[in-house]
Amino acid sequence: MKNNKHVISFFLNFYRRLSIPWWLYLIAFGSGVVYAEIGMRVSEYLVRVNKGELYNSVILGYVFFTIFNALLGFLRPLVEEYANQKVILRVRFSMWRKILHLPMDQFGKEQPSSLVSAVTNDVTQATLVISGIFSGAASLFGFVRACMILYQYNAPLAAYLLLCIPVAVAMFIIVGKLQFTIMKKRYAALNQMTTFFSEHLSAGKYVKAQVMEEKELESGYAAIDSRYKADIYYAFMEQIQVLTNSLYSLLTTVVMAVGGSRLINAGKMEATGINMFSTYMTQVNLYMAELLTVWQNVMGSKGALVHVGDILDMEEEHTEKGNSWTDSENRDIVFKNVNFGYGSEKQILHDFS
Repeated sequence: MKNNKHVISFFLNFYRRLSIPWWLYLIAFGSGVVYAEIGMRVSEYLVRVNKGELYNSVILGYVFFTIFNALLGFLRPLVEEYANQKVILRVRFSMWRKILHLPMDQFGKEQPSSLVSAVTNDVTQATLVISGIFSGAASLFGFVRACMILYQYNAPLAAYLLLCIPVAVAMFIIVGKLQFTIMKKRYAALNQMTTFFSEHLSAGKYVKAQVMEEKELESGYAAIDSRYKADIYYAFMEQIQVLTNSLYSLLTTVVMAVGGSRLINAGKMEATGINMFSTYMTQVNLYMAELLTVWQNVMGSKGALVHVGDILDMEEEHTEKGNSWTDSENRDIVFKNVNFGYGSEKQILHDFS
């Protein structure tokens, strides 16, 4: 997979080897759609409460849908996580089978500890794309629903927010590239550190016997430092991503405030319209953030799964099973012109037939 840089083809090539529990992900997707729809109802009742409509039906409706939304928010991740663990289990099975069927020379090229790291650490990223597809679809549904409500309420103000779309697209591109680089560096460093300590700790008694502690210290420090630098890079870039998302949220707030005030002054929107618009805009930004997270996970998991994909792409050994000894014909053992001895001076057998 080293030369396979396209995201879609990379994951199609990766997941075609696995048996995916699609029905679990479909349940998670369905609950995500219901969760988004219930969220719209919660926002509707919240707007009415903020307007002072403190009737029993409004309060009871708000409480009911809020509790229902909380229950869905609890159950949906459980189903999705169960599906994720099933996928990770199957990836590990596939990895273990692949490793056992690698040619002998590959064990010289690929350090055993590197293979261990791929099975134990790297494969945990294998589910992010599959779960992301379904959760992203549910988030997209919620995003579209919230935008439709905003457009129906006040089309001019919703049109103002279209100005933010180029910023959102640019944000997706930037964050995706950053996430791929971040995760590739981080998992490469983790693999390097795991490889080093797996090999060198198992040979600890030989290090002690040859009095090589100081030399091993320097090598160990270098392995630890590589992970340290990768984690620092991860922390810095993660904050860059948070800053990018915050700038987008700030931009939408400013556009909504400026555009809304103009419409109110022009008599094209009621004075409390900003409150209603802000409530649903919170939903829009929420689902936008979820879509961004999905894209981050897709690009990040590609960076983390490069090593796993390379191992799964390795050619397996060619074993041809021959006849066993019991299945072969009974034949005499024949000696012909056999010479045997302990050196040239002590010949035991000479030209024996």
